[in-house]
Amino acid sequence: MPLIDCTLIKGYNAATRRLLSERLTDAACSAIGADQNLVTITIKEVAPDNYMRGRQPRPRRCPASAESQGV
Repeated sequence: MPLIDCTLIKGYNAATRRLLSERLTDAACSAIGADQNLVTITIKEVAPDNYMRGRQPRPRRCPASAESQGV
């Protein structure tokens, strides 16, 4: 019963978050043979101002959507 916790910068639309959840579920099933009905995905969103990498704040821009990813 895998639990996958994902943190995203706020701004991704519902379709993109759902696609991410579906693909993470598929990856867990493929990698460890988990039953897809027993895979739990949680998505936590953080404000861009609360995300930093290497002492640098995240640049201001819109996150990619499922549509812009060719899905």
